[in-house]
Amino acid sequence: MISELEFVNILVDKYGPIVSGDDLVESLGYKSPNAFRQAKHQGTVPIKIFKIENRRGYHALVMDVANWLLSQK
Repeated sequence: MISELEFVNILVDKYGPIVSGDDLVESLGYKSPNAFRQAKHQGTVPIKIFKIENRRGYHALVMDVANWLLSQK
């Protein structure tokens, strides 16, 4: 079994400090981008997401994703 720190490091190595697009949708467990859009519209995305100027879509900090995933176990 891996430690929480190792888990965070695995995600940071895979995605870098920010995750977006299909990787964000998948990492939060949504079945499709449309399901993510619906959750965003309803305000039920479980972490803080944000837009970056001159970039498409929404982004999240990998640390926020990791912490949320760890809190779900």
